[in-house]
Amino acid sequence: MIAAARPIHHPADARVLHVDADGRLSHHDRRDWLTLLRPGDVVIANDAATIPASLRGTHLPTGRAIEVRLAGRDSILPATIDRVSAIVFGEGDYRTPTERRTPPPVLRPGDGLALGPVTARVTEILGHSRFVTVEFEASPARIWEAIARHGRPVQYAHVPETLLMLAIYRVVASIRDRRANANEPTLMFPNLDQTTVFTPSRYLQVPDERTGILMVFRVFERVSYAIVLNSTDAIRTGDYVRTP
Repeated sequence: MIAAARPIHHPADARVLHVDADGRLSHHDRRDWLTLLRPGDVVIANDAATIPASLRGTHLPTGRAIEVRLAGRDSILPATIDRVSAIVFGEGDYRTPTERRTPPPVLRPGDGLALGPVTARVTEILGHSRFVTVEFEASPARIWEAIARHGRPVQYAHVPETLLMLAIYRVVASIRDRRANANEPTLMFPNLDQTTVFTPSRYLQVPDERTGILMVFRVFERVSYAIVLNSTDAIRTGDYVRTP
């Protein structure tokens, strides 16, 4: 396996492998998969994704900077997010290989952790000085919101480019909320809570994603002409253009 050097969120050349009822294989462009469906077919959407589990914060007893990576919990029920196992690092970030990261301050049960908009407390050391059980001091709804707003994707030094949130979130529905502002889209993230719908302007801001480079060759007062030099996705009306 060759480690990826950069994230590719929407590869333009993505392919679909089709296996028919007789076991015959065929390859298709990703956009053609709808043509393979027949009446009565069942479509299963793979909504597997991770949460933005890297939380930067402060070890309150010492005032030192830490990174807390959420590792697991006893149940996948959304309400159980208040108690998690976690791996704690000292100062630094993903640009330093994991094996070279500085250790955290000595952790003890009862230590407080300030993690963005929420606080947590170490309740147990799990066989290693970095591996602990953490209990958040907030309601499940508040914890999920804090993770969505403050958390970052867990990534490693072999990918120097900062991962976008879109690298881990899977949008399974984009709907218009007729109960409020009919022009404001809402997004549903199944990895947080299948019953929760987030309004982007209130809970999160989807970052810009670079899709290509263009060269502007003629400029007028209200319009300019440009040539697309390269692109990893379709260029659409309404796309935002800025100087690199």
